[in-house]
Amino acid sequence: MPIAGPVSLLVVKRGVEGRYRDGILLASGAATAEAGYCAGVLYGYNFLLDRWPPLRPLLSAFGALLLIALGIHFMRGRRPHADGRVSSAALAARSRESVLGFTLVGLNPSVAISWLAVLTALHAMGLEPEGNGDRLIFVAGVGLGIVAWFGSLLYMLHRGRDRIPPIALDRMVRAVGGGLCAAGLYTLYALFF
Repeated sequence: MPIAGPVSLLVVKRGVEGRYRDGILLASGAATAEAGYCAGVLYGYNFLLDRWPPLRPLLSAFGALLLIALGIHFMRGRRPHADGRVSSAALAARSRESVLGFTLVGLNPSVAISWLAVLTALHAMGLEPEGNGDRLIFVAGVGLGIVAWFGSLLYMLHRGRDRIPPIALDRMVRAVGGGLCAAGLYTLYALFF
């Protein structure tokens, strides 16, 4: 259940704007990358990064720059039309939603560390998926669970979006944008200094 982060913020933003299909496409792309990281950890992700150590700081720096860019985008964001209409440019951009979700999660190597922690805990409890069939079911469950979570979130936003004042949503999005910029800058600082 991914509660915080840029993907969650983007899905919530799509839901508030009434762009539910875009939110599901974004969540689907993110779920694909998340399931990929889960599979990578299950099948030896650390082997890859241990073999090519320069990948680790490069991926971290790229992820930090991506956070800063997203933060700036959210801080500059404009409120959509109140009627939820989608422009023709937004319709053309729908095919990019799943790519955006995949990229946001795929370029974040901390997701692999999270899965490593989860799988270590499962191993300690004797619940780690062992056979290839179990592993595939586990990875598929990760992807489907993420899409189901975001689908439920979008449904709740659809049912209650008229109860939240637009100014409160704008301020929330801008504040989270500032937080993303701060997180990206801190990551770059910790990486290089």
